[in-house]
Amino acid sequence: MPKIAADAVKGVFYAAAYSAADTRPIAKLFNNMVRQRYGIHAPDHDFSQAWDLVRIVEIALGRASLKLDEASLAADRAAIRDALATVKDYNGLGSGPINFCADATPQCRDGNRTAVLIAYTKGGEQFETQVLARVTMPIDFGL
Repeated sequence: MPKIAADAVKGVFYAAAYSAADTRPIAKLFNNMVRQRYGIHAPDHDFSQAWDLVRIVEIALGRASLKLDEASLAADRAAIRDALATVKDYNGLGSGPINFCADATPQCRDGNRTAVLIAYTKGGEQFETQVLARVTMPIDFGL
C-alpha cells in the first residue's frame, strides 16, 4: 500500500506485532539481515513472527525429552507441547515478552500480548514508518 499510495499514506496508522522502525538493537540486526538476504526494504511482522517462531521452537526442542523413533510419535508431540508451555519472557522481535502456559486457552496459546502502533511518515518505494506506541494487553484481554 505505501508504494502505491505514495505520500497519501502519510499519517495512516495501524497495529501489528512488529515494525521495521523498531530501534531496539535486535530489531536493527534483524532488519539488516533481511534486507541483505532478501532485498526487502522494510521487513514486516510476517518476517519477524517467523523468526520468533523458529527461535521459540528451538528453545522448546532443547527442553523436550524426545525419543524420535516410530513408537514415540505421540509422546514426542506431547513433550514438545509441554516444553512450549514453559517458554516465559522470550524477548525476540515481537514487541513484548512472549509467554506461554499449559492451559488449552487462547491466553496460553497466543504468547505475545503486545501490539505496536505504527504510522507511515513517508510513502513510495522507500516508505518509512515510526513506532507511535507499544501496548501490552492483560492476559485475560481475549485476543
